[in-house]
Amino acid sequence: MPFSFLNPGLLFGGVAAAVPLILHLLRNRRVRRVPFSDLRFLRGVEVRRSRTAGLRRWLLLLLRMLAILLLAGGAARPRLDGIAPAAGDRVSLLVILDASASMQAVDGEGRTRFEEALETARDLTAGLPDGSEVQWLRAEATTQAVFGSWLPARAAVDGVPETLSPGDGTLDAVALLRGAADAARSCVRPPLVVVISDYQAVDADDRTLQAAAAQLVAVGVHGLEALPVGETVLNGAVLGVELPVRTVLAGETVRVTARVRPARDGQIVRLELDGRVVGESVTGSVADGEATVTFALAAPEAGLHPGRVTMARDRAPADDQRAFVLEVRRRVRTLLAHGTGRDDWRFLAHALAPGFDSAETSESTADLLVTDHAGWSGGDLDRFDVLVLVDPEPLGRDRLTDLSSWLRRGGGCWIVSGDPARGGYLRDHLLSSLAPATVIGQFHVRGEDGAERMAVPTPVHALLEGLPGDALATLGEAEWNRSWRVRAGLMNPVATLAGGDPLLLAGEVGEGRLLLLASGLDRGATTLADNAMFPPLVQRAAVWLGAGQGGGAVLSAGEPLSLPVATSHGRDLSGDLELVYNPADATRSAFHERATLIWSDGRPRVEGPAAPGAGAWILTDGLAVLGAATTVVPAAESDPSPGDPSLFEAGMQAAGLKVDRHLEAGSAGDLGTLLAGRDLSAWCFLAAALALLIETWYSRGEAPRRSSRRT
Repeated sequence: MPFSFLNPGLLFGGVAAAVPLILHLLRNRRVRRVPFSDLRFLRGVEVRRSRTAGLRRWLLLLLRMLAILLLAGGAARPRLDGIAPAAGDRVSLLVILDASASMQAVDGEGRTRFEEALETARDLTAGLPDGSEVQWLRAEATTQAVFGSWLPARAAVDGVPETLSPGDGTLDAVALLRGAADAARSCVRPPLVVVISDYQAVDADDRTLQAAAAQLVAVGVHGLEALPVGETVLNGAVLGVELPVRTVLAGETVRVTARVRPARDGQIVRLELDGRVVGESVTGSVADGEATVTFALAAPEAGLHPGRVTMARDRAPADDQRAFVLEVRRRVRTLLAHGTGRDDWRFLAHALAPGFDSAETSESTADLLVTDHAGWSGGDLDRFDVLVLVDPEPLGRDRLTDLSSWLRRGGGCWIVSGDPARGGYLRDHLLSSLAPATVIGQFHVRGEDGAERMAVPTPVHALLEGLPGDALATLGEAEWNRSWRVRAGLMNPVATLAGGDPLLLAGEVGEGRLLLLASGLDRGATTLADNAMFPPLVQRAAVWLGAGQGGGAVLSAGEPLSLPVATSHGRDLSGDLELVYNPADATRSAFHERATLIWSDGRPRVEGPAAPGAGAWILTDGLAVLGAATTVVPAAESDPSPGDPSLFEAGMQAAGLKVDRHLEAGSAGDLGTLLAGRDLSAWCFLAAALALLIETWYSRGEAPRRSSRRT
């Protein structure tokens, strides 16, 4: 706002300038006749003098009106170039500090972008006129007030918490605007809102952004001041960690793969597990761009093991490490539920647990429990990693609901069906509930002469990945005489028939995994059970399905932490729950934090910190581990360059907020002037006095001439 008034209501005093004009017009309308002698010889001189006197009277009138207007304007407190909303000598300043992960980047002087933002915020606050009020907001994925309430400027400068620091999340523009609107509701006057940020990865849904901007406009704020900080830095990063897509069993060799961006040639990358370095590798040249580093290690004992991949710290340290949780199990806990009238489920039972005795239905040494559908209660699924349904009979609404919920929470289900009598239920109920886009069609019987062999599409699915070529060739020798025709939908074919029909299909349902074999296993349907690769295939299917979430969900740091509780049916959750935090950054200390248990749709979840840092979180009740999650620095925060403020500006303007950058070139000495502008009231009063002096001088020159004319 280049020109404005602090007290615009006093401009109505300028109406008084019409008083001299009205008096002048009324005076000129009165005609007074006075008898006098003949004026024929003086008429020409009088006409010339009357013209000059008329001009002088109009000039005096304009001077009087100008003086009144200048007095009214001075009382309204005009200012030039002030950017704070008009409020007399007082300003309400709302400073929003970007606390995202990229604000940890360090400049050439060893100062972080966040420290630069803090210094700038202090300068802004110290430059305010007396009587101003201040509030700061710390903005990340969520926005929180720094001070308990609006403070005087000096108190705000002295009261900045020493613990104020950036986090590991990203800047949420919607949360920023909503936080600003909440803060603006409690101040005396509409505030000047200043956003100090490196403007990296600031984006939001347009509709949501517009709704948040409308909240800010509703409290009288129609624009923002953008103040960018930061410089480009050299930045290496750990971009991702890939764990095995199958269940990891204790003692076996496991591979952990990390994607990294080296900051220099031959950079060392380390793998830590349970606080110990268990692997080390060296990257290639920086010119090669991203690099993939693979570590091989022996899986430790069963349990959840926090780990991290680290690189040497550089000038942007937030992404130089990445945490993960490795889940190791003794066995894959498997429930095999079969229908009646067929016994091909025994092939699967012996493949899952070699030496399985079909007369036993208790848990085997392979953690395998076999039952028929009548003896299975859907509510106990949390005790198992994998459910194998062979020729499933109708489950009933409750069991089907339990199965669907368990699967979406991270369970693994394998459906094997070759009974044409059960095709209707398989198509209309089971698959329509678990994988709606997958459709069972005609049951195809080929006969001995029309048997088709199995084929493995390329690229090989993760379930078969790593098998040598001769093993895949052996699998391809299995033949099929009977199978369902299937439309894969969203599921991926792991194996097909030679003619191209999908045979073994895999897909993800929520956080769980689903496998479908479109055939039975009796010898009249296929020779697969006699194939040498059948036991390895079944065991691979079990460990692939049993992985579920593996080491828990991977979440973005800075966003409220919420994770499901993995517990068996009927477990008492009334005890104290704790979240054990293992930070990704080794310079930070691990700690325990109490978790809040909530129930949603009949399932337990825990709520953790509102703005968690990057690292591994393990949920425990003191006796057992109930869940895990990993929080990571968002990939967008790894860009070594500050963002473009014009993108933020365009987004805000599209949402209905004007964004200016008046403060970008300001220094500590003139920030107060930039906020309040230059007060022009004194100049208005001086100009009014000068106009009155000139009017007085002209009036004195006019009076003698009037007297001389009367004589």
